[in-house]
Amino acid sequence: MATSIPDLQPGSPSVDATAPDRETRRELRLFALMIALALMVIATRAQILRIAHLKSHYPLLFYQDILALVVLGGGLHFALRLVRRWRIGGRIVEITGWSLCLFLALYTSIAAIVFWYIRSPLTYRLILLSDSARGVQASVRGDLTGEVLSLPANVLLVVVLAYLLWRCTPHLLHQLHSKVYSVSGVAVIGLYVIGSHLWVTRHVHFISGVENPEWAFIESVVQAPRPTVTGSIPSAYFEDFHPAVQPKDVARDKAFSALPRVPASGKPMNVILFVMESVGAKNLQLTGAPYPDSPVMEQLAAHGIVYDNTYVSQPFSSAAMAGMFASLYPDHDWKTLPRQEPTIRVPGLPAVLKAHGYQSAFVHGGLIDFDGNLSFLENAGFDDVIARSEDDIRPRDGELVPATFNWIRHHQDHPFFVAIWTRDTHNPYLSPNDHKYTDERVRNRYLNSIAWTDQVIGQLTEELKREGLVDNTLLVITGDHGEAFEEHGQSVHNFSVYNEEVRIPLMFVNPALIPNRIDRHDLARQLDIAPTILDVLGIDQPAAWQGTSLFAAKRPTRAYLFSIAGDFRLGLAEGDYVYIQNYTRDRHELYNVRNDFDEAHDLSSDPQFASMMARDRLRLEAWLAFQNKYLESFACAGCPVPHRAAESLEEAAATKPPEVLSHR
Repeated sequence: MATSIPDLQPGSPSVDATAPDRETRRELRLFALMIALALMVIATRAQILRIAHLKSHYPLLFYQDILALVVLGGGLHFALRLVRRWRIGGRIVEITGWSLCLFLALYTSIAAIVFWYIRSPLTYRLILLSDSARGVQASVRGDLTGEVLSLPANVLLVVVLAYLLWRCTPHLLHQLHSKVYSVSGVAVIGLYVIGSHLWVTRHVHFISGVENPEWAFIESVVQAPRPTVTGSIPSAYFEDFHPAVQPKDVARDKAFSALPRVPASGKPMNVILFVMESVGAKNLQLTGAPYPDSPVMEQLAAHGIVYDNTYVSQPFSSAAMAGMFASLYPDHDWKTLPRQEPTIRVPGLPAVLKAHGYQSAFVHGGLIDFDGNLSFLENAGFDDVIARSEDDIRPRDGELVPATFNWIRHHQDHPFFVAIWTRDTHNPYLSPNDHKYTDERVRNRYLNSIAWTDQVIGQLTEELKREGLVDNTLLVITGDHGEAFEEHGQSVHNFSVYNEEVRIPLMFVNPALIPNRIDRHDLARQLDIAPTILDVLGIDQPAAWQGTSLFAAKRPTRAYLFSIAGDFRLGLAEGDYVYIQNYTRDRHELYNVRNDFDEAHDLSSDPQFASMMARDRLRLEAWLAFQNKYLESFACAGCPVPHRAAESLEEAAATKPPEVLSHR
């Protein structure tokens, strides 16, 4: 690439007889390239800042990009000086410089596209969490195809601009070069970087919008997977994570004392757990959102127990599987529990039910064989796993109900447990609907996908009626996590522990057991769902589970929260307050979520809350010290990892008995 820019010779129209020597010309060519790259990076940064709503104080917000370019340019400058007497060495440095700069141009463009959709730099953690993009195939194909085609154009633009600068402004380049690489130039740049850093860390809350993508990626590689515990922790704080076993005859909350544990018929109760992918409480009509997107769920609530204060432990689907099917808090690491320990020796909900005569199936409308999920589900005890071999960009959740009831009809000799996990509400938010709920284009698409999911629930309940299973089936409807739409600068999920990501709907429905709607505002947790199901069925929960039946008189009043796709964050929800500790930035936040659901008013600087925050930080450190060691105690290092191909959704929905490819 370097040879495409000709050396200027004395007598050229652009220079005079005092033209610089070969080594100086090489330095100026690289300097022209650095300026072209800097212009491209600054233009990209300006676009990112506009997206992140950080348009004020533009010059101060460029400092990480300027620092990265200065470090690279300085390194090339001094490398050329070191090899000045070695002709081949200079050529090697120049070629290396061109390669690095063009790679940075390409990477910056890629990172800008990623930021456009998820409001985060591209990092090693993101690649790891997405299982090398296997978990976001539909999102990539649905939203990024057009933008990806622009990447070569951006790199070519840098090359052309560098060439024009070299050809048309050689004297200006020489003057700028001498000033930048002078003592005064370095001093000015140093003061700018230090001053900007101090201002940004004090005044900018959404740091992801300011981060240089290259720094962010390198930092995510070298950063420790989790922080260390620093405080002296009271032993009582560990009790939150190792609850006592809840036997079937445990005292119930008086609000549920009149509810029978099993149907009057005496037959075993069937269970359907309907999990809405990426559906949080904030955008659902059932839990108070101002959008008419869930009329079917509203109707079902007439015979339901509705929780509007339910927290997930980590806003990520793989973590939700561990929470719902094994009642475990997540591993505090970049890798999720299903990937880290797919054969963990903790009885899963389907395995517990199997010991009591149940057959079980997991039904999903998309790809499930990523991030260790298929192996984890099979280890948890599911007899059959029904899914698609890949994600595509068409609505597929309409196939869930036919597949489910085809499976049920072929397993009528046993009570059943079926987990139905939707897919269309995941980004890029697919549905056959096109209603106008809001002026926000992406959120409106999301709300349409929720309304589509509500229609699928309607199809499910109609089939239950048709098969005569309504009174004898406990229907549990929930979300695996929420979804962010820039409420705190971030999009999608697993980047924060704010309400939009960690608060989910939860409803237990059965006309025979629940004659009237019961609204519950007390704290509930995702990992309490499995113990509550067993409580309804009159079955003891395994001793290793960390959740507690929501119907028990004595149950936890605190929920612990974790996210890692962006910064390493922990949170604690208790009563009216949520405390958040950002270990990556060494920042903390406090919100009164009863009065401030959107968490817009940080109370952490108020001295009246200082002692409460100090206590909560110690509770979070207790979780840090306890959780990973607890999970490691159930690791099964020599256990073979179950890995069968999931049965295809198309086959399962067919009228003939499906060929079971994933069967225990």
